[in-house]
Amino acid sequence: ASHISGLASGTSLLFPHVVELAQGGDQDSIHLRRDFEAHAAAGRVSIICAGGAGHEPMMSGFVGAGLLTASITGALFASPSPGAILRAIAASTGHGGCLLLVKNFPGLQFNCSVAAQRAQAEGIQCEIVTIADDVGCPGSPRGLAASVLALKAAGACAEAGGDLAAVAAAARAIGERAKTIGAALRWRGADWLFEIGVGIHGEPGATEL
Repeated sequence: ASHISGLASGTSLLFPHVVELAQGGDQDSIHLRRDFEAHAAAGRVSIICAGGAGHEPMMSGFVGAGLLTASITGALFASPSPGAILRAIAASTGHGGCLLLVKNFPGLQFNCSVAAQRAQAEGIQCEIVTIADDVGCPGSPRGLAASVLALKAAGACAEAGGDLAAVAAAARAIGERAKTIGAALRWRGADWLFEIGVGIHGEPGATEL
């Protein structure tokens, strides 16, 4: 935990355009673009993405103008809590609303959905776009590399003054068209196996060759 919190603090020290929000009781880290208040006051759509630690520079490395407004990082390979995600939404979102870009992992999906519902109950416009571009894992495709392309498209739209519907449509267009396949070599016994559909957390592939 100390290494992860140190990494979170180091991000805001290394990159002057990023600030770290004070942690809540859950110890998840939140990073925002330094001008997040002006961004929200101007009616720009806030774009937020969350994920577990261990995938750096995802997500805090993609916070900035034309990209993410805020990122939330949980423990190692673990989703941040709904409370942390809600704090990021509340801190960074103005009357333009916010878009939650969610990679298709069960825990992350659940926690982001809970946070979005709480935000909506508090009167904050909030929409979710799910990224599920992994074609190597049929039935339950994960969100992988298309997340970066989606946040760039959505971020450019938001920076240009697009409303929430337009920003969500930009991200959704990427999510629906981009396809990613995970592959890796594994040593088993006396042979190398080529696995298709390997997960970024070391999940076994769906197919072995």
